[in-house]
Amino acid sequence: MVVVDGAGVPLGSQLASASPAEVTLAEGTLKKISVPQPRGRPRNRPLRVIADRGSMAMPIRANHVYVIPPDADLLIEDYTFKVVSPRSKRNVQVDLFLTSLAAAMGARAIGIILSGLDGDGAEGCKQIKAKGGTTFAQDISAEVGNMPLHAQASGCVDFVLSPADMPGELQRLASTYKKRSDDAH
Repeated sequence: MVVVDGAGVPLGSQLASASPAEVTLAEGTLKKISVPQPRGRPRNRPLRVIADRGSMAMPIRANHVYVIPPDADLLIEDYTFKVVSPRSKRNVQVDLFLTSLAAAMGARAIGIILSGLDGDGAEGCKQIKAKGGTTFAQDISAEVGNMPLHAQASGCVDFVLSPADMPGELQRLASTYKKRSDDAH
């Protein structure tokens, strides 16, 4: 599962630290931030800066917080992160990421839009829903509501919750995926 955070590490870390151990998170934080040990980041979720390593892809690991470099887009291909630098254009990083997530994960894709500017993320939510995935948007608790509100207006958001309320629903979804997987075998 991948969490997309338009507001940077603090809100994503709040969500990650409140998530039960059964929920595996690979966070893609799509924002330019200062990287050294952000406050509030759970100690059990290592921070990794995704660097452009030429043609090498970076594998996605569970329970890690990933931060992309400035002026770059992040995609998921073959269960790895791919950095495209320089960024293709402004204010579409989340849409590009979620669209690649939808293509890679299909019905198992989960996108979460937290506080942020502009309408970035709404198109990505549409792509996730088109593939049968699940989407969340932050409720009125968002400090900057543009991204969550645009996502909600797209009609493609399954859950509108505060970051503190999201882990319970994520745990329920994780249990559902596990049960489906167990039933398939």
